[in-house]
Amino acid sequence: MGKVSDLQPFIWGLTEGHRKIINKLVENNNIKCALDVACGYGETAIMLASLGVEVVSLGTDPRIVERAKHRAVEAGHNPTFLLGDMRDVSTYYAKRCDLITCMGNSLSYLTNTDDIWGTLAQFYTLLLPGGMLVIHTLNYDLIWEREKKFSLPEFMGSGMTVMAQLQGNPGHGDTKIVFSVVTVQKGKVTQTFEYPIKPLFCRDLNMLLAEMGFQKIKNYNPDGRKNGNECLHNITLAYRPGGRENNVG
Repeated sequence: MGKVSDLQPFIWGLTEGHRKIINKLVENNNIKCALDVACGYGETAIMLASLGVEVVSLGTDPRIVERAKHRAVEAGHNPTFLLGDMRDVSTYYAKRCDLITCMGNSLSYLTNTDDIWGTLAQFYTLLLPGGMLVIHTLNYDLIWEREKKFSLPEFMGSGMTVMAQLQGNPGHGDTKIVFSVVTVQKGKVTQTFEYPIKPLFCRDLNMLLAEMGFQKIKNYNPDGRKNGNECLHNITLAYRPGGRENNVG
């Protein structure tokens, strides 16, 4: 069985819809500095840097972080990449910023509610008044209600597809996501990956954010529309009150 980190950047990398949302946030809110947690291969950090934002990006896998650094150099940008766990993000990032991004369904990999709570609390304190938090998760409301198994974009080029399935009971804390790599040529599953997660349903995530003090919490699909549960992905926007009024439109 492989590592989910090998799949993550390809499956949950930035879509065009994600890019549009982030681009609008930066352009409409004069974002100068940002913190990107769970950096993956650096897509979000590189995009933010290309928009003139000063970026610090945090990741836990040394190999993945090194790849992100190389990709940034190749793209001609210089975000700062750090090795560290987002549960201890305040240890690695001491100042406050305009924007925090947590993409790639990463928050769901914190299976302990206390860890999620503690991480969100740190996000809040690290944001300047009026600062924005952007979280990407799967649209668990849709996946769990309709069908647990769904197709994902092609994995690492043509000829390979990834299927994902939620297994377990989210109410009992024993849920996991299973990725199956299907080789089109062979027509069968050639490799599987699994990882424990905590499905973050919109209502639960929004409630946590509200209890933390975040305001104007909204859920969108990657096309930027308010989430009508028609998309497999979910973008949650929230801001720390005070300072400027934030605008995503």
